[in-house]
Amino acid sequence: MGQLNKFTVYPKDSQPFTIECDHFEIKEERFVLYDEAGRNNPYQAHLSFEDVAAIVPELPDTEESSASTLDPDGMITSAPRLIRFRVYLKGKQKREVEVSAHRFHTADSRVVFSRWSIMRLPQPIDEIYIAASEVVAIVPADGLKVRPDFKEKQYS
Repeated sequence: MGQLNKFTVYPKDSQPFTIECDHFEIKEERFVLYDEAGRNNPYQAHLSFEDVAAIVPELPDTEESSASTLDPDGMITSAPRLIRFRVYLKGKQKREVEVSAHRFHTADSRVVFSRWSIMRLPQPIDEIYIAASEVVAIVPADGLKVRPDFKEKQYS
């Protein structure tokens, strides 16, 4: 059996807390939590989908840099440095979450962060959940700077 992962849960109306599980998924507007063997046991854990603003993993700093080089088509052949995004959540108290990713977009009422794969395709970071309705702002922690454009590889 493996070591459990720690996730910080940011409720909409209360203080953050930590849960430990292997991973979680979102299925039919609910959170499904998995134990260390990768099994879901709904009789052991419950997390209210309606009351959660965000869930982020407690991970070590992953902002390793990459040497960005250009191929003959002018496309970057290795991913640029991850951007540390600061996400400001609604609430009476200052609540912010930091996420290291290459980009983000909104889809299905949530904010989806992605990192570039070796195949130059965005790979969603499934370990992060942020409700779009609970976000006030998302900005790079180091400001809006000009960054290398890592273009997606086009397949025909």
